[in-house]
Amino acid sequence: MNGVVTKALSQLLFLNKRCARDSLSAIRHDFVKYGKLFFKIASYRSRLNISVTTSPLNGVQKLASAIIRTTKQKIGSTILV
Repeated sequence: MNGVVTKALSQLLFLNKRCARDSLSAIRHDFVKYGKLFFKIASYRSRLNISVTTSPLNGVQKLASAIIRTTKQKIGSTILV
């Protein structure tokens, strides 16, 4: 009985099996065709995101080190005077 029910449900759910197979084949073909391009874009985008997120931090770090350096110089010069 279970086999008959399963077969009936599968026929109802997947009326056009060929269409589903063809669409999967088309998706697979497109993935192979455009896969290399997609991964190049993805790697470029990830590198861009890394440089965008770290570049402001680099600027802040340079600014902070410059302020600390000038403060140390001012403190050093006032002690010597």
